[in-house]
Amino acid sequence: MKKIFLKECFLQKTNQYEALDVLSKDENDLKLGSSLFLCFDEKNDKEKKLVFAKTKVKDGNIEGEEKTIGILSEEDAKEIKPYLEVGRMDLYECLISRFDKDGDENKRFSIAIFIVSKEHANQQQDRAEANPQQIDDEA
Repeated sequence: MKKIFLKECFLQKTNQYEALDVLSKDENDLKLGSSLFLCFDEKNDKEKKLVFAKTKVKDGNIEGEEKTIGILSEEDAKEIKPYLEVGRMDLYECLISRFDKDGDENKRFSIAIFIVSKEHANQQQDRAEANPQQIDDEA
């Protein structure tokens, strides 16, 4: 098993976080197929009730700071939170599956969430370290 499709869901509150800022600087940072990662963010939610979707914005050829794109709804996050609580951020891979730049802030981005094996996550990390510009197009 490399990765298994878990679900597709909308990102909520994209206007309240940094999605518009990222889009205004470079639309290529957030497009169909762009990778995001799921995590808690104690800066925005000290109680760890929300699951955030973030991206690492590139600064030239170097990955730069993390930008919060939106959050998962409470319903979509409930099965993911227990794994994030024990530090298994590497268990999930997320890709933007739908994008409507003029859509409502709660329906602008839809993400596909996959469960990945630890071996697959380690391979992806090794690839990224060896060649930061390589894009994984395996399905």
